[in-house]
Amino acid sequence: MVTLSIQDIKDMKGTYSIKLGNIKKYIRITDESIVIFSKVKNDISGDIQEVKEQEIYISKQRTGFGEKSFFNCPICGERRVTLYKPLNMNWFRCRSCLPNNIYKERCNAYDAGGTAIIEYKFKKLITKLDLKKSITNKHIPFDYRFYWPCKPKYMKYREFELILKQLTALSAMRDTTILQKCRYNTKDINRILGSKRLEKLELLAIFDAIWFHKI
Repeated sequence: MVTLSIQDIKDMKGTYSIKLGNIKKYIRITDESIVIFSKVKNDISGDIQEVKEQEIYISKQRTGFGEKSFFNCPICGERRVTLYKPLNMNWFRCRSCLPNNIYKERCNAYDAGGTAIIEYKFKKLITKLDLKKSITNKHIPFDYRFYWPCKPKYMKYREFELILKQLTALSAMRDTTILQKCRYNTKDINRILGSKRLEKLELLAIFDAIWFHKI
């Protein structure tokens, strides 16, 4: 079972490669919709063409704090936060439109190595910074440039820089989990956060190192 949550794509725009199960696909995200497509080679011209497989529309609802985004289920049209695609089906759909109980196929997020454990570690780690000095409340995706003023007075610079690198790595692992459909268990995450290679990397190089699994 592949799941897609509206939170997974928060603040993301553009085209990304993803894995749906073991199959490589592409996803294009805009404010209005998500288009899932594949790329195939034309046998005659040799050109690479895009083949659209599904478009999922996004709607917004006004709240007391602004707007909240929802998927419109492609089957029933109802607003949903999460959509599901069983491995034997081609389209994402909401829970009500699934033929079987989704919990027969789903694993606990902590066991499966999803984003939950990454986000838990991120939220726990970021509290070590002096967030009162931050000019943004947007922590994930994490941009270390907004957090240079957030070093607590008692903290050594080397420790502060390492925390920024670890937060950057966790944010990159979350994006990689969502877009590449890979998995990090607790052991993997702890190994990366404690690695000497992460400590030696420049902050700008961390995202690519995580994305291409070089740590």
